[in-house]
Amino acid sequence: MLASTLYLVLLLLILIPYQPITDSLEIRLTGLKDSKKVDLLVSISKKYWRTNPPKSLGLGRRAYKLAKQLNYTEGIGDALNSLGVNYLISGNFDEAFEYLYEALQIRDSLGDQRGVSNIYHNLGVAYSNLGKIDKSIQFNLKSLDINKSLKDSLLIGKSLSNLGNNYWALGDYDKALQYYKDALVMHEKQKSKLGIAQQLNNIGLTYYAENQLKEALKYYRQALKIREEINDRYGIAYSFNNIGTIYTELKKYDKGKKYLFKGLKIARNIRSVEQSKVILSSLLRLYKAEGDYRNAFKYLLAYSELKDSLARKINSSKTSNYMNLFQKELEKKNHELVRKNNELSKKIISRQKALIALIIIGFLLLVALVIVLYSSNIHRKKTNDKLTELNASKDKFFSIIGHDLRQPFNSILGYTNLLIDEFDELSADEKKLYLNSVKNSANNSFKLLDNLLQWARLQAGRIEVNKEIIDLNYLIKSSVKLLSGIADEKNITIETNLEENLTAYADESMVAMIIRNLITNAIKFTSPGGKIKITSSSHNKSIIVSVEDNGVGMSKEDLENLFKIDVQHSALGTNKEKGTGLGLILVKEFLEKNNGKIRVVSEVGKGSAFSFSLPRRKP
Repeated sequence: MLASTLYLVLLLLILIPYQPITDSLEIRLTGLKDSKKVDLLVSISKKYWRTNPPKSLGLGRRAYKLAKQLNYTEGIGDALNSLGVNYLISGNFDEAFEYLYEALQIRDSLGDQRGVSNIYHNLGVAYSNLGKIDKSIQFNLKSLDINKSLKDSLLIGKSLSNLGNNYWALGDYDKALQYYKDALVMHEKQKSKLGIAQQLNNIGLTYYAENQLKEALKYYRQALKIREEINDRYGIAYSFNNIGTIYTELKKYDKGKKYLFKGLKIARNIRSVEQSKVILSSLLRLYKAEGDYRNAFKYLLAYSELKDSLARKINSSKTSNYMNLFQKELEKKNHELVRKNNELSKKIISRQKALIALIIIGFLLLVALVIVLYSSNIHRKKTNDKLTELNASKDKFFSIIGHDLRQPFNSILGYTNLLIDEFDELSADEKKLYLNSVKNSANNSFKLLDNLLQWARLQAGRIEVNKEIIDLNYLIKSSVKLLSGIADEKNITIETNLEENLTAYADESMVAMIIRNLITNAIKFTSPGGKIKITSSSHNKSIIVSVEDNGVGMSKEDLENLFKIDVQHSALGTNKEKGTGLGLILVKEFLEKNNGKIRVVSEVGKGSAFSFSLPRRKP
């Protein structure tokens, strides 16, 4: 989650440059008419992008309406682009793609290469926001080619910055850093304060990703100073977020809260949902690191709600339609001559395919309807039996939750009462021992509540499955790095033997959770000095990942009940670690949501091997 949050910070700070607002510009509006008024409305709208998005949106709409009345084509294109960027900043991808697509058509028809490049730049940002890095790189390279032909240093700097963000997302920090430094040189040539601040911030983010916290903080502060000089409220909010995350890493939590809350206030004032989500994620990590699990849970709920809201926007059919349209536009530019020669034949083939597709879809719908009607009569009794079984499982589940929640709180209350009653008589070591027990009990309670939230949202259908081609190598190595500290405490070695280009078609967040749970489980039941092996194999339609340990193993009875919600099967680890009993259940349900399976082989005293499969590509 940290890496994705940092990447959003990069993406949302690279839109078209901002300049300070002056009241005189708005005063001039009253004395202007016709096309000049349209141009000034668009200009002022752009200047409010990062300081007052709602006002920018209103000005952009006024400009568009007036341009339409005047039949002023160039002004219509400018207004559409401004509106598209405004919606992109606010996270409304439906509207953003619609306006940017219309703007691109106008710029292309006018032969305005600078305008086309500008829209390609914005599309590069949009696809990055959607996690489509390959497509983002295509648009950014196209924009860079045009900007080089125009010999515009400022525009070249923007394209270089975008490409740096792409390689940052791919984990190639050396290449990203070089792009940022090249972009900084271009912005310094043009004396663009906003561009300079953005590149300083990007360089800081790169050092942060490489755990060079002092270097990162130095660049963050330089960026913040410039943003405050130009009143870039959008950038100021992100600088506060970035500095707050540094103080979280340095365990200076009070300072971290100060910066994060200041950033959240600005984000909410300018109504940036995406910005608010990023900062809520940072607050969640801070409170979790501080051990304030009540506030951590509070911000987890707030973050999850915003994330789900944005996911619904990103995955809407309207957004998908415009993404397809933009992809076709890019292909059109790259294959213009070929398409002209074959335009007529392609139209005929397209219509034939559409007709065949409609016939096939109609037939399949008819068959599906018959099958559903038939199945509903045949399987009615089986459905009723299944509902009865599910209700019984639900009752047993909440019985387990009640027991597991009371147990750690009883421990917390017991130790805290003992500390209060006998504080002066206890030695320092005893106090530390009891406080550590309280901490462990609180951690267990938080993990239980976290798993319970995930399970409840899954059952309620509030978790959306966002499938795409994901990099399993990256996810596995990231999880191993994240959990290496826990393994080191038990002197456990984690070995990986993974194929290159190991990819699958699944929801990235869910698969990351699956991998973390399996590795955590292996660490828990492996004795100090033990070994864990993570391997992979590829097949025609699927990949298989295995997590194998030489720990305590399981009996046949435990294996049979491992994924049953109505059977209590949580056991103590080799160092008396406690579990919630929900982790493996979530693993199985998340795999099923992604058309995957899990297989377990175990022998008492010899260890266990958990293997899961996922589709290699979209069916």
